[in-house]
Amino acid sequence: MYVTSKTFKCPADRTTQYNSYESFYIGRFVDADDPTKILLSCPRHHKNTRTVAAYLSYAVDTGKSLPAAWNGIPAEFGEVYPDGELTFADGTTVTIRSRSAGIHSSFVDNAQQIQTTIYTTDGNAGSLLVNHGNDSKFAVVTPAVIADAQNAYLEVVNTVSGEEQGSGILVSSGKVVVEDRRMDAVGTTLTNGQDMPVISVAVLEEGVPSEPSRKSVPRRPAKRR
Repeated sequence: MYVTSKTFKCPADRTTQYNSYESFYIGRFVDADDPTKILLSCPRHHKNTRTVAAYLSYAVDTGKSLPAAWNGIPAEFGEVYPDGELTFADGTTVTIRSRSAGIHSSFVDNAQQIQTTIYTTDGNAGSLLVNHGNDSKFAVVTPAVIADAQNAYLEVVNTVSGEEQGSGILVSSGKVVVEDRRMDAVGTTLTNGQDMPVISVAVLEEGVPSEPSRKSVPRRPAKRR
């Protein structure tokens, strides 16, 4: 990984203007309760076979990138996929309903635990059904919330109304920790049968794009007005 005067630079990008790290940044609060959460990654190292990840603890990790598929077709990190089913190496499945979802990362960390993160982009209304049935780490990032699934079956519902975006979480089984991206350092824990209505509304600032590309992971929204 190179560090220039303005940005991190993936060695795979050294002869191009492409910035891998910008596309795989997750805006988090630095005082969040879990320092092992990812805030930055790049899956393009060692000819797209290894992922470099930076955590809130300021640690940096590199691990084997794991395969994913969309409707049985090999999927790529950083790509956004329409309605269908995403499948991951840890056995997790995600059913995409109405609109789309992107794959941020899926790799084996230095504790030999699988970490997978997916996301929905700005302006994306619809829902995701996540079936996560193991002890790996699995997170869903939306413009409004970050939901960390722990052996859980959940639905993430995104809404859009004008410049406002929101996300609601419904948990059928297991445990999910939900962070409001504008203010929470410690998330709210939901368990079997609990749900969280659209508690977080992300307001898009007028004239200021919230992200450089609609394929990218959504930035942390503005604080509540």
